[in-house]
Amino acid sequence: MRLAQVEVVESMSEIAAMADVSQSKVSKWSKQDEFPKPTASGKYIKSEVLDFIETAISKEHESACSGSARDEKLRLECKRIKVTTQIERVKLASEELKLAEQRKELMPVAEHKQKMVAAAQLYVTSIEQGIENASTQMRSAEMRAVLEKVFNAVRDRVANSLEV
Repeated sequence: MRLAQVEVVESMSEIAAMADVSQSKVSKWSKQDEFPKPTASGKYIKSEVLDFIETAISKEHESACSGSARDEKLRLECKRIKVTTQIERVKLASEELKLAEQRKELMPVAEHKQKMVAAAQLYVTSIEQGIENASTQMRSAEMRAVLEKVFNAVRDRVANSLEV
């Protein structure tokens, strides 16, 4: 299975467009320690940028909320930017899902369930064999009964966990 490609942001102006803020605002943000560091190629990892924008907007929103009515415009602007960031996150997740589907990295639920059932059946079979081996070596019928009871409980739990 190949690793999913990491989406990148090319420039500060692209970050400004994503956050729907001015480039000077992004320039101020970039001086903060929390601002994402560029990769060796000078690009930024999109998910890190989105995390930073969300945090920065939240901080600005909190400070604006503690201010006067004059700060209402800033508070609303922060809220708008936060929603824009969340929309970008959803778009990014959707794009990653599409890429995974194209690469056949995802499997339908029915196929996944079949594989889980097969694995559980192997597990149950190995437990059955272990109990059979142990019970042939045991002299006590009482001990065999206890092992069978444990096996039946495990088998029932596996069967119940596979039901959807």
